[in-house]
Amino acid sequence: MAKKQEIELKLLVSRSTLVRLARWTPPEGWVISPLRQRQLSAVYYDTPDCRLQRKGFALRVRRSRKTLKRTIKFGRAIENGLSQPSEYEDIVDSLAPAIETITDRKLKSRILRALDGAEPEVIFENRIRRNSRIVEVPDCGIVELAMDNGEVYTPNARTTVTELEIELQSGEPYVILSVAEALMYGVTFAPSATSKAGTGYALLAENSENTADRTNLVTQPAGISPAKPKLNDRMTGAEGLGEIGRTAAQQIIMAMNGCLETDDAEQPHRLRVGLRRLRTALRLFRPFAGTPAMRGLADDARDLGRIVGDVRDADVLIDDVIAPAARASAITRDAEWGLISVVDAHRLRKRLAMRKSLRGTRWNTLRLNAFLFDYAVARANAEAANELAETELSRIAPKMLAKCWRRVRKWGDAIDRLDVEERHEMRKAMKELRYATEFFAPLLPGSGAFLKRLKRLQDIFGYLNDVTLTGRLEQIVRASARRRPQPDGFEPAAMKRATKEIHQWHIERADAAWHDAKHRWIELCANTPDWLQAGGVR
Repeated sequence: MAKKQEIELKLLVSRSTLVRLARWTPPEGWVISPLRQRQLSAVYYDTPDCRLQRKGFALRVRRSRKTLKRTIKFGRAIENGLSQPSEYEDIVDSLAPAIETITDRKLKSRILRALDGAEPEVIFENRIRRNSRIVEVPDCGIVELAMDNGEVYTPNARTTVTELEIELQSGEPYVILSVAEALMYGVTFAPSATSKAGTGYALLAENSENTADRTNLVTQPAGISPAKPKLNDRMTGAEGLGEIGRTAAQQIIMAMNGCLETDDAEQPHRLRVGLRRLRTALRLFRPFAGTPAMRGLADDARDLGRIVGDVRDADVLIDDVIAPAARASAITRDAEWGLISVVDAHRLRKRLAMRKSLRGTRWNTLRLNAFLFDYAVARANAEAANELAETELSRIAPKMLAKCWRRVRKWGDAIDRLDVEERHEMRKAMKELRYATEFFAPLLPGSGAFLKRLKRLQDIFGYLNDVTLTGRLEQIVRASARRRPQPDGFEPAAMKRATKEIHQWHIERADAAWHDAKHRWIELCANTPDWLQAGGVR
């Protein structure tokens, strides 16, 4: 009998990818075993109304050659492909579940309570052809690669399974991330949302003729909404980066999916914000997050942000540049609709380009690090070996905030002399300060009032940046004039005239906005909280 916690990354891949992965050559210095091939068959047990599953248990007996192994999994659900259930395993004499022979008394008691007097019966089975290899990464750990191709079936339905599992055998859990990065280079994959047991239960739900049965079946969670970092003054620097980065990574994952699945204009915006929050976190914690892998992650976030930014800029042109000018009658209604049709066509092209990029393999490393951000932090901490990683967060956060504030003050002290590019740099510095303050808000007394003033000032700078997009509008109109076919009602001369009218309308308002920005900057400096000036964080 053995009871342990299983840690594995489960990725969905194609059959052709499984063949390719079986022939994979690891990086120099890594050790890989010969390919092992097995035929696995497993029988899953539960009651007709799925009492075990409702209590979070999966009970199976698996045959591999002449061995019968009973496994009970329970505990944490799969998230972003990472499976970390508790697992009880023992060798048995028959395919029967034989609950009475479970030697772990507490577990047996929990199983019997879940069954509540009912007898478990066969509910579905699977047959899997598994190719496996052992990979050893020196000074890091050992994993098993399990490449599974087979079927899960119930009495009424069946579905195929083509899946890769990277399971920790020994060493540091972050070895899973290192192996996944190397193994999945140039490979299309998706994180598995469920186990083979979950696949079987889903198959039961889809094909159940009994409405009550469908009601009793538990579906896997669709995902966790990104939340604010939950920091406390007992955390270390590494723990703080893990908590902050994890929330940004979750936002990135959800928004990437949203960009692929919907035309909602908020999804590119949320993705870009998530990418910026991640980059800010990595810059703040650079002393122990400045490893080559983390720098590469920051570069990927920057590059993807530029692609997503093209879509977001088109949304801004329509909603915040053209529409306000039209409402103020700065342009005619015909000119408004003509420009919107031109920009909308441009936005569609950029959205299609973004989706093509997101579906490709260019962002595999970014996605894997987002899925397994805690492992990315642990690996960086091990490689950097910087004492700040183990220093109390409450001691290093003030220095991080002070550095952000100095960067803002560098531009703000010269606010009367800033040109357009320098205003943009000040805006980026304020954005970093805002994110940092939001990250550390649980440690900062009175951060709400400061953030409110900072956001108002940042909004003005954001509008001034939007005004610069009027130049982009003119470029889009010129490019549209060269396209065939042109949008209905498109008149190049009229569109060109309208873009100039929009630009002039915004320039007139930008002067007043810039005057307001200077006033609010003075107000912000006059109300700088003590924890930012003196570095006091409770």
